[in-house]
Amino acid sequence: MDDFSWFIGIAEGEGCFTYNPKKNEPEFTVSMCDEDIVERLGKMLDHHYRTHQPGGVSVSGGKYKIQHRIQIRGRKAVKIMEKVFPYMGKRRQERITEILEAWTPKTTYKTEGYVPKPKKPINIPLFT
Repeated sequence: MDDFSWFIGIAEGEGCFTYNPKKNEPEFTVSMCDEDIVERLGKMLDHHYRTHQPGGVSVSGGKYKIQHRIQIRGRKAVKIMEKVFPYMGKRRQERITEILEAWTPKTTYKTEGYVPKPKKPINIPLFT
């Protein structure tokens, strides 16, 4: 199976597409116990991942498993959403559409006289 098809399966099954209106920030997240899967995603998307041990006790009385999470925000998340959109199921397509309609790229600056630097190109090895 090629990497893109594998990624689509992970995004459809485990991916979470969200939007933070206070920060005007789209987000793509995958969180799971399998570190090898999240590490592979990180390499494909040129992004780091984090690991944490949830506190508390599970329903069975034991500790929760260690979680590994890749969390991508902003323009990079938007690019991922645009690339995966045609391959997602109806529910995820609707969610991505809501997010992309709500998101507005930053074009104004609060500091008078500020000259913004050109934005860096987004590098996602999976899509090149």
